Amino acid sequence: MLFTVENEADVMSYFDHYILPELTEIVVDQTNLYAQQITKMPRPVTKHARSEEWKQVTVIKMKKFLGLNFLTGVVRKPKLELYSSMRGIFQTPIFPQTMSRNRFQLIQRYLHFNDNAAAGTNEDCFTKSVQF
Repeated sequence: MLFTVENEADVMSYFDHYILPELTEIVVDQTNLYAQQITKMPRPVTKHARSEEWKQVTVIKMKKFLGLNFLTGVVRKPKLELYSSMRGIFQTPIFPQTMSRNRFQLIQRYLHFNDNAAAGTNEDCFTKSVQF
């Protein structure tokens, strides 16, 4: 199927055609739940801990995050940090214009597709993926 992308609405239509909105909502819910579970755990806070900066991710932010991840497959760089670089040789403006590096890394850290608590203690390593 040929899909023409001429404006932002077309991009979102294309995205929703392949990534169902219900799936995106599940990922948003599970990512927020996992972030909440992890940030509530007692642990020493380091000087530069970004987990304290966590804000609930929305469907729109998750779509932007996923879109940037897809784009990393097209625009290849040796390190993830270089996508947000403002240095001329590495600069790819769409990345920092869409999302800050810190926000991208936080979402990446907490990205989750299933509730660990609901998965139980089954020793089968495929339990979570089968439930999804």
